[in-house]
Amino acid sequence: VLRFVTPAEVRGVALLVVNHPERSSDQWMWVPEIGRERRIAMQDRSTRFFGTDFTFEDLEERDVEQFEYKLLGEESLGGVSCWKLESKPKKSSQYTHSYVWVRKPDYALARVESFKQSQAIRQLQYEDIRVVNNIPTPHKLEMFDVGRKSRTILSMDKLTYNVALNEDDFTLQALRRGQ
Repeated sequence: VLRFVTPAEVRGVALLVVNHPERSSDQWMWVPEIGRERRIAMQDRSTRFFGTDFTFEDLEERDVEQFEYKLLGEESLGGVSCWKLESKPKKSSQYTHSYVWVRKPDYALARVESFKQSQAIRQLQYEDIRVVNNIPTPHKLEMFDVGRKSRTILSMDKLTYNVALNEDDFTLQALRRGQ
């Protein structure tokens, strides 16, 4: 569940993503202004989320088992040694492949460049990586839309891991209640 608190035009908006190992994820969005949830259809996942440079698909969790990887080599990004991988989705996606940079010191993502055939579509930078509960965690994500030449920054002020949750926290009822 992703909940937005700022900017004001998206305050209270929530996105529920339910991942399934054998099929595509389910997505629902709660928009307080209209007082109801809306299911995000597969064909709409490549649309921009509330006018940002992130798409609904970009906001999904990336299960490594749903992609095929090939090591392309090693590169330095911002002075940090990284592995460069090619990633191809096993399931339907708006992207045909991506290049992924993984930081060698802590295995955190550094960058993802996503393509449709040979055309670069988006570039996602993972920045301000801090250790939270022994997990290297980016606190700033910067998405650059290559075609539009625009960017959106997603900042995390507070992150918590290992919070006690139950299945009821991931339902449409919980989405509506704002939990």
